Amino acid sequence: MRNIALYYFSGIDISQASFTDGVRIHFIDPYILQGSDWEKPGHGSSRVAWAVLEHSSKVAFSKVIDIAMPNLNKTNREALRFEILNCELEIKNLDQALFTAQRTLIGQMSTTEIISLANRLFRFWAAYLKVFKIDQLICTVIPHSFTDYLLVDACVSLGIPVICPTASGMSRSCQYVEYGSSKILRRNVNDLAYDQIDDIDEFIQNNSPTNLGSSMGYTKEFRAVASNRVSEYKRFLLSFSDSATQILNYKVALTRKYDDLCRAKPIPDSFDNRNIIFLHYQPESSSTPQGKKYADQKELVKKVVSQSLERDIIIIKEHPNQFIRCGIMESTYDHIKNVLEFRTSGFYEYVTSIENCYLCPRSISATKLLNAGDSTVWSLCGTVSLQAFLKGIKLGELNTISPYRGLIDHNDLSLTDRSSFLRDYFLSNTWHRFRRDNEVLVDNSKCVDLINNLINSLP
Repeated sequence: MRNIALYYFSGIDISQASFTDGVRIHFIDPYILQGSDWEKPGHGSSRVAWAVLEHSSKVAFSKVIDIAMPNLNKTNREALRFEILNCELEIKNLDQALFTAQRTLIGQMSTTEIISLANRLFRFWAAYLKVFKIDQLICTVIPHSFTDYLLVDACVSLGIPVICPTASGMSRSCQYVEYGSSKILRRNVNDLAYDQIDDIDEFIQNNSPTNLGSSMGYTKEFRAVASNRVSEYKRFLLSFSDSATQILNYKVALTRKYDDLCRAKPIPDSFDNRNIIFLHYQPESSSTPQGKKYADQKELVKKVVSQSLERDIIIIKEHPNQFIRCGIMESTYDHIKNVLEFRTSGFYEYVTSIENCYLCPRSISATKLLNAGDSTVWSLCGTVSLQAFLKGIKLGELNTISPYRGLIDHNDLSLTDRSSFLRDYFLSNTWHRFRRDNEVLVDNSKCVDLINNLINSLP
C-alpha cells in the first residue's frame, strides 16, 4: 500500500474518489475543515491542519497533536507522540526556514523562540511522515509558509519525493517539479486539452523576439490577473488609511534611494561582457522557496560576482512590483512591516558597493536590456529567462525550482530552432494546474486523474 499525502486540496471534494489501486490518500490542509470530510477521512487515512501549528509555540506537544489532528485515534496518537520525542533528525536548511518566518514571526518572537518552534514543527512533521508511512507528497501550490516549508524539509530529510507546481506565466497550466532534485516532470500520457495547447502557443508568442513590447509576457488571462492585482495595490496605497500612508512613505523612500544610486553610479559604456540579474519581487513563492539558497538574493549577486571576469559588468534590474506591492493588504501593519523588510535601501547600497555592479535605471525596460550586446541573463525563475532564450541570450545556471532550468542545457541551440524547441519542451512538460491562488481550476474527476498521473510520474 502506497501512502500519498495531498497538500492544500481544501475546496476540492475528492474524499470519496477512487484513486490508483494500492494507494491510500492523506490530507494536509491549512485549517480544520467542517463536516464529514474532516470527521471521516477514510480507513487508515489522516488529516492534518498545518496552519494552526504555527501558533502552538506555548502548547505542550500532546496538545499540539490534538490541535492539528483532533480526530486521531489513540494508537496513532501514542505512536506520533513517541516518534516526536525520539526524533533524531535535524532541519536541513534552518537559514531558509528562518527566511520564510520573516513574513509572520519576525518581530513577534525572538530568533531563539523561532528556532525552538522550527525544531518542534520539524519533529512533528518527521513523526507524522513516519507514523503514516507517507511515500509521496503532492501539492496544489508550492509550500512557502514557515510551517509548510518545514514539512517539505522533513520530507527531503526522509527521502520522500515532494511534487509541487511552478507557475510559468500560463493561465491554467504549469510545470510540476520534484522539489528535492528540482527535476521537471514529464507527462506520461497525452492528455493536454486544446485550451492548454493554445495557452502554450500564446505564451511562446508573447515572449518571442518580435513581440517583447508588453511589460509582461504572460498569457492574456494570467496577465489580467496580475494587472488587476497591481491596480488593487495602487488603490490601496492611495487610500490614505494610516497603514497605507506608512507603506506609501516607505515605498517612495525606497524608490528615491534606488534612483539616487542609479545616478550616482551610472552603467559604463565600455566593458567586455554583461551579466544581467533580474531580481524577483519579495516576498513571493517565486523566490521563497523556489529560489532555494538564492531566496536571499544577495546570494545570487555573490554567485554572479564570483564568476565574473575583471572587465565584465553586472547590471541589476529591480522588479517593478518591488516599488508597489506590500503583501496582503488586509494584514496588520506589523505583518506588512515584515514584508517590507524583504527589500531595504541597504540591499541597494550593498550592490552598488561592489566595484563592477550597477543598478539599472527604472527608465530602461527589460526589453531594451535584452536587445543590447552580448549578455548572460540570471533569474531565479522569471519569464525573462524565456524571453532571453528566444533572443539567443545565454542563461546563467542556478540550482532553483524553475520551469526554465531545462533550457540552460540548450544555450548552444541556433536562434531559428528555439521557438520550435520551446513548443516541444512545453508540450512535454506542461500539466493542468490544480489552482491559481485560491481559485480551483479543476473539477473533481479531472483532479483525480491529475493526482493519479502525478503519483505514477515518479518511480
